Amino acid sequence: MMYRHLGLAALSFAALGVLACDDDETNPSEGGGGEGAGSTTTATTATTSSTASTTSSSQSTGAGEPGSVEASWSIMVQGELRDCFFAGASYVDLAIEDADGSVDTVRANCDEPEGLTQALAAGTYTVTPSLVSFAEDTVFTAPATEVVVMPSVTAGLPIVFEMPGAHLHATWSIFQDGVAATCEEVGAHRAEIVATRADGLTYGNTFDCPLGEGTTDAFPLGTYEVVVSLLYEQDVVLVSSDFLDATLDEAGETVDLPPVDFDFQTPPTP
Repeated sequence: MMYRHLGLAALSFAALGVLACDDDETNPSEGGGGEGAGSTTTATTATTSSTASTTSSSQSTGAGEPGSVEASWSIMVQGELRDCFFAGASYVDLAIEDADGSVDTVRANCDEPEGLTQALAAGTYTVTPSLVSFAEDTVFTAPATEVVVMPSVTAGLPIVFEMPGAHLHATWSIFQDGVAATCEEVGAHRAEIVATRADGLTYGNTFDCPLGEGTTDAFPLGTYEVVVSLLYEQDVVLVSSDFLDATLDEAGETVDLPPVDFDFQTPPTP
């Protein structure tokens, strides 16, 4: 499998450069000289006729003229539009398979999704798009798509990476010296749920503290360490829970975290 990283062009969201792959044209060889002017003229006439026939065929079939595929993409996590950073993707790879089974993979930066253009000979191709992390790990692969390329025509290829995701749900209670207390009494303004996946990607949501509970956005599936915190007015951490383990392994599910109790202790009087 061959990888090529395409350069950037000056289009909105930086379209990527076109890789030309024109077919070489072979010129017909000229006939050798014979004895006598008549023989020479006959050979030349035959060559000219052959050339005209080749030209006519080329014009009618578009032979030697490449077409192209122009790909653009978006990322959805459980139905919500997300960016490449949220998905953990640095690149988009397109594995382009021709009718003979040969695969050529081209790559573009994920966060510049307005037009990866790849020149191709006319024909039918199967294109399999993948999101790839900076560490070269495949994050997600979309279903393969069949694309028909016509000479001198650009075929559009819109790609939607529909990644599965799931939610975390947390509840919190506040106590002071063992007695139920309010957020205001302990100086807490908001609560925060921060989830760090095994690969280091971190996600989070904040909620009004008095709600006493919160459900996160849909995070990509995986195993997480989760921390629930109370925040000051300036969103400075006041107190945090221990690490809570959670696994999101089913699209659309909501995983309940263990209840979190924040127990504030009044310092003893000196």
